[in-house]
Amino acid sequence: MAPPSAACILVVDDTDIARILCARVLREAGYEVAEARNGVEALERLRSGACPDLLVTDSNMPVMDGTRLIAEARQLHPGLPIVRISGSHGLSGARDSIPSNVMTLDKPFENEELLSVVAAMLGGAGS
Repeated sequence: MAPPSAACILVVDDTDIARILCARVLREAGYEVAEARNGVEALERLRSGACPDLLVTDSNMPVMDGTRLIAEARQLHPGLPIVRISGSHGLSGARDSIPSNVMTLDKPFENEELLSVVAAMLGGAGS
């Protein structure tokens, strides 16, 4: 699957290994990737004028959780597509309040699943 040449993805996760691995998979697929260690750092990037084509964020982080980051990011960039990564499978109530252009990817997931969801959110074909 070939990514759009200009697609930039902001990956946010407080767990270094999870963030680094996710970013590596996306870079190896040809995407431009920026990383943030938490929601506050991600918002600083978004406020500084950086507008990625897609935000990929963990849902459970200290400092600022993914749900709050999504809400804040939406204030800055209302149409921004978002992939919310969750290790909590029992979040049906929380999922009901998530906008339609936010997709949830449950941990653990395969690299191909991540790439397929990213491609779908960017408007491309799946793997």
